[in-house]
Amino acid sequence: MKAIKHAFSGRLTTDADIGYDYRRKVGNKVRELREKAGLTQRELGKAVDIVNTAISAIEIGRNPIPPERYEAFADALGVDRKEFGEFLLEYTDPWLFALIHGKRRAAKHNLDAIPSRIASDEE
Repeated sequence: MKAIKHAFSGRLTTDADIGYDYRRKVGNKVRELREKAGLTQRELGKAVDIVNTAISAIEIGRNPIPPERYEAFADALGVDRKEFGEFLLEYTDPWLFALIHGKRRAAKHNLDAIPSRIASDEE
C-alpha cells in the first residue's frame, strides 16, 4: 500500500520541521480523546488497525494520523466524524481551512508566514 503524505509531513526549514507544532496539537487531542474514552494506546491501535507504537508516535507529534484512518480514529474515539475532520483540517492544512472558513477563523495560524524554503526568491 502506498503511503499518503500530509501537507506538513517532513517539511523542513533551516529552523525546524514546520509541521511539528501542528502534529503536536493533533497528538495532544488524540491523547485527550483516547483517555476520555478510557482506551489504552494498545486498544486504540487495535481499533484503528495500527500498532500501539504508532499511536505513541502520533500522540507525541512525531507522525501524523494516516489519512485513510481518519474515520476509524473518530469512531474509536467516540467523536463526531465531521467535527474530528474539521479539527484535523485546521491542523493539517490551515491554508485550506482558511479558504473554507475564512481567515478570521484561522487567524491563530499566522498564515502569512511562508517558510523560507518555499518562499519565492524574487523580491
